Amino acid sequence: TTLFRSSPRGIAFHEIAFRYITRLAEAGVKADAEEAGLAFKEGIALSQVAPHLLPDVVKLWERFAANFELNLGAYLTAEERQETERFTWIPDLVYIHSDRVTIKDWKTYYKGLTPDQARNEFQLKFYLLQAMDIWPGFEHYEFVFVFVRLGYEVSIVLRPEEIEEFRAEVEAITLSMDEAERTDNYPAIQGSHCGLCRLSCPLADNKY
Repeated sequence: TTLFRSSPRGIAFHEIAFRYITRLAEAGVKADAEEAGLAFKEGIALSQVAPHLLPDVVKLWERFAANFELNLGAYLTAEERQETERFTWIPDLVYIHSDRVTIKDWKTYYKGLTPDQARNEFQLKFYLLQAMDIWPGFEHYEFVFVFVRLGYEVSIVLRPEEIEEFRAEVEAITLSMDEAERTDNYPAIQGSHCGLCRLSCPLADNKY
């Protein structure tokens, strides 16, 4: 099962960001306007973004590239597929520090999250559990939501014992996802994630 698919706009942005980070790492520089421009051209070509989405992707990229700096000393990987027996997941950017693992995740939403909302996100719980299993032994694990459009970040830092408390919940949700995939039945479920969704929905349309 592949988790956390992006919108076409998000796919294009992620492709550009990956190309840029890779270029910076290979050149050994934190930021570079020329590399940002080349990464944009490569990412647009590879993602084949629809023409009507291009102006928005341009604005997102310009805002991101103007502020992003790669931490060369802590950089581990970007957009590298992580696989387990059951799941495939691709963290956008992973840093390894002496005391913690940091995962940064780009969001191109029109709405951001508060720290309390971010702490309750399933993606955070799933990714941190996976990170703890793949890169064990750190004092802390950090997940950073980067809201590119809105220009701010939300960082949640947890200890291993706090992350372990998510395991039963994550297992229950993934079992439900397996069943939905098996039966091809994906019922709408209300929650805080509804605030990030712009699709027509029977729950949202029901005035009760």
